[in-house]
Amino acid sequence: MPDDVEIRLLRHYVAVAEELHFSRAAQRLYVAQQALSRDVRKLEDRVGRRLLERTTRKVALTPEGRLLLTRAREILALYDATMLDLRGRPRSLTVDVVGAGLTPALVLAAARAHAPGVEFFARFHSGTEAAPPLLADGRLDVTFGRSPEPPGLGTPGPGTLGSEALGSGASGPGASGVRAPGLGASGRVRWRPVRHERIAVLLPERHPLAQLPAIPLESLRGASPCIRAGDHATPGWEHAVLQLLAPFGVDAALAHPHVRGGDELAQHLRDRDAPILTLTTQPDIPGAVLRPLVDPVAMFPWTMIWRADDDHPGLRALHQAVDELAAAHDWLGVPDGAWFPGPEAGSARQKA
Repeated sequence: MPDDVEIRLLRHYVAVAEELHFSRAAQRLYVAQQALSRDVRKLEDRVGRRLLERTTRKVALTPEGRLLLTRAREILALYDATMLDLRGRPRSLTVDVVGAGLTPALVLAAARAHAPGVEFFARFHSGTEAAPPLLADGRLDVTFGRSPEPPGLGTPGPGTLGSEALGSGASGPGASGVRAPGLGASGRVRWRPVRHERIAVLLPERHPLAQLPAIPLESLRGASPCIRAGDHATPGWEHAVLQLLAPFGVDAALAHPHVRGGDELAQHLRDRDAPILTLTTQPDIPGAVLRPLVDPVAMFPWTMIWRADDDHPGLRALHQAVDELAAAHDWLGVPDGAWFPGPEAGSARQKA
């Protein structure tokens, strides 16, 4: 029938409607942004209604778009469940990798190689702070960020991460049935350390500091470095970096919203012409150079967090990926004189 709508069009529309951003939706689906835009237009032509209001600055749902989003989610859930039942395959695993190219994305890529029969879906949210309601209602299976422990990140409540035994340690197999060194436990979730990643500085290539092979932290005094630009810039990141800067009298530029996406990050760098604090896995930005931060060598503690009741083969593949990457690249090594945010600093010193 001419009115038939392909499942692919609905799946692509739901991604755009949830992200309200074509670039992030394309990254989530691993498709070209042009193809995604074309599919949404095709769906609008099929239903004969405008589903999205698009401007150069934002994407918003029309009333018809909101209605279709609700129904499309139901249709896709029924379709996916039916296909899994017919094929006898495990359900897919949805993983928040925070941003393209960052450490969690490297873990996911390795896990896909270990478990080619598992369907993984990457999401780009904002780390562990935005994840609790998504984990609680099953829209998300795994997330990465700082552990649920750090103060000032919000207290988990009923129906989210759970509040009991927060920060208690455990060893040996977790609820998922896999062995995770340094496993942590909180009523509804389990977590494990993934990587101690060095903090770096992104600079315009003509900036005076760009000539240095490494950037001493004290040299950022008076430079108003930005800590809210880049896909890594979550509340947990902000909490950590403010701890780093305060003793050195370095004032961060905070009077703007978070900047997400490579294109926006490049524009922000050109507009501000100022340093941006980031991580060593920061993807390349045209017109910019990446330099390690020194004096001190500052580390950001990545953690993987998953639902305590999950025993998915994809979760086992993620753990295997973390084990292998950490061993091959010394991800959990602690350099001499390394700086960690609190409270992770205490744990890092015990391991050193």
